[in-house]
Amino acid sequence: DLVDRAAKIVGQFPEVTHSYLRKDRFNIWFTIIAVNNERIEYILEQIRCSLSLKNSQVLNLPAKRLFKLDARFNVSP
Repeated sequence: DLVDRAAKIVGQFPEVTHSYLRKDRFNIWFTIIAVNNERIEYILEQIRCSLSLKNSQVLNLPAKRLFKLDARFNVSP
């Protein structure tokens, strides 16, 4: 189905770092880390074209604030 096809296409881009299936109108949520905004827009356009989607069906929602967590675990015996 469309969700499975979309997941495969989204997963082909190394810039996609996380993707989630959600129960919502926009049901696949993914994050992109790219060298610039042009590359992000290119990836989004490739996804739209591959799935015959409108601009309004694949959104670019840039982060307003970044939150970084650093968790380290000592696994030595």
